[in-house]
Amino acid sequence: MADQDLFQSFSYSNGCLKNRFNIHDPQALQLVEFTIVSHQIMILLNRNYQIHGLDDLSSIHHFLFADLYDWAGQVRTNYDLHKRTGDFDFYAQPATTIPTAWRYIDGNLLKPLLASDQPTLDQYVEALDNINTLHPYREGNGRTTKTFLQLIARQKGQYLHFPADQMGLIAAMNKADYAGMKGEVKLYRLDGELPKSAAETDYYFDDRQKMLGHEKFPSLLDYRTVKDAIVFNVYEGWHPSKQDVRNVVDFYRKL
Repeated sequence: MADQDLFQSFSYSNGCLKNRFNIHDPQALQLVEFTIVSHQIMILLNRNYQIHGLDDLSSIHHFLFADLYDWAGQVRTNYDLHKRTGDFDFYAQPATTIPTAWRYIDGNLLKPLLASDQPTLDQYVEALDNINTLHPYREGNGRTTKTFLQLIARQKGQYLHFPADQMGLIAAMNKADYAGMKGEVKLYRLDGELPKSAAETDYYFDDRQKMLGHEKFPSLLDYRTVKDAIVFNVYEGWHPSKQDVRNVVDFYRKL
């Protein structure tokens, strides 16, 4: 698909993605997208959705984005993706080679990972790198991939700690630098507290106090569920406000 055809298929004339709400303001769409997708991530994590293979990635993408986009869960077949994040150029898996790469990831990476009682950080990082390169959907690949891998980790009684500031991870993934990726993503027991050296604090959360939006969570698992839903939705150039975070916390309290 030519670049102009790709633009017209997915975007309004001002560049905002076409959406089910017919929102033409990109900033307004970002907030609606953050609200809906964070809610859906919390529902999946709270229900402990079980992962059986890479096909579940499309199911998750559809669940997260179906309220927003007609193409939710649809793998790219006739167009390629090039994105620029900060200073980094990213070229996704060419559409024509996605089926081959899909089979490789599913059979060679995910099958042994899912068969292991305690997958290693090396296994998670390799899967993360390959699925990120695959980038099978028009948008929402990072959020879907992190949710997918976190669900696998939960099945294994593990927890993947993704950094709130993702630029270091993005830089490492762009270079397929597994050592660098392991410096950004950490693996812990699901019921285990973070070591003090790994605990993060931002304007809307505090790992040591298990606080989000000035609300303290007595349950470590609840805290991680809500924090992941927020952190997975923080991407280059956009962050939620404190009120946005409080709204997410309020939604989780009602689940």
